[in-house]
Order: sequence, then C-alpha cells, then structure tokens
Amino acid sequence: VHLFALHGFAAVPVRDIARAVGIKDASIYSHFASKDELLDIIIDHFRAAFWSSIPPVEKLEWILARCPPWAFLVQGFSLFKQRVEDPVMAWTYQVLMREKFSNNRAAEAWAAHREHVIGYVETAFRVMVAKELIPARDPRGLARLYEYPMLLLLENYITELCNGRPTQAIEDEIFRHKRFFFELLTGSAPDAEMEAQNGKNQTIG
Repeated sequence: VHLFALHGFAAVPVRDIARAVGIKDASIYSHFASKDELLDIIIDHFRAAFWSSIPPVEKLEWILARCPPWAFLVQGFSLFKQRVEDPVMAWTYQVLMREKFSNNRAAEAWAAHREHVIGYVETAFRVMVAKELIPARDPRGLARLYEYPMLLLLENYITELCNGRPTQAIEDEIFRHKRFFFELLTGSAPDAEMEAQNGKNQTIG
C-alpha cells in the first residue's frame, strides 16, 4: 500500500511489490490472480475500516439525544484522525485519492465513499431536525453543504500527513469550517465551553 501511495498503482511493478514483502516475483500470483486484485483488496479494506470506525446509522438517534450538534461535528473529525493514525489507513486514503483520476474502480469506490459519507451525515441532520436540535431545513442540502468542503480539507490533511508535513494549519481550517457551518445552521456561534470541546475525544457510540 505504501508503494502505491508514493508512486501510484500503475507505476509500481509486480517485482517491487514482491521485494517489499520479501518473496519472489512469481510467488505474488500464488496469492493474487493479478495485480488488479490488490487494488480490489485495498478498496475492500478501506470500506470495512471506514464503517467499523463510526457509530452505526441506527444508533444516531440514541447518540444525538446525548450529543449536541456542535459536539457531533467535532467528534466526526476526531474519529477520522483516529482512523488515519494507522499509517496503512492513511496510505490507503492516499492510494484512492491518487487513483480516482486514472482508475475506474478507484474512481467508483471514491464516489461511493463520498455518497456514503453524505448519506450518513444527512441521516444525522434529519434526526437533529426531528429532535428540534436545529432549525427545520433540508437534511440532504445541509449534508452536501457541510461535507463537500470537508472532503476537500480531509484530502489535504491526508496529503500532508502522508508526506510527513505538519497538519495543524489544515486542522485549524477544518475547525473554522465547522464553526462557520454551525453558525449558519443555528444562527449563533458555539460558546467558549463548546469550542473547548474541539479536538477532545467524546464517546458517542
């Protein structure tokens, strides 16, 4: 995965993969039918790791009865950071981010991931509206308004992380986006106590 993240899937020959794991070139095909199968495994791992790292959709109503909107927004990024603390997961993100422009399977996987994230957040906003935690607005529109900038910021975060560069500037930008969206959503800024939650882990599931 690291080789693909650094050089791109198409640019890494089978012999380099074999050397990286300490086996002969031909032995790769004892484990995988083709190099393309490796990308399929990476995509499957990415999907499974994502869904296992967030609370199930069916628990959102229970969670949002205990976790106010600002805390929910903050916790979303905290969960993402925990997920990519695993270098393999960070490299997996990087592989899909690179390959979505040139590989159809990667492009489809990334597009599906984006829609899954938006759908998850849409469900959360729908619950917030039903519980009168936020004003009555279109949950789908809110999810897109919130997540499209977030997805771009998270791509930048992954790029900096995988290249060993500081991520604080992007983290600050993510916080500003959350704050702006919260003000747009509720008509008021998070208070000092709410803002103190930024970056703290909270158990929501």
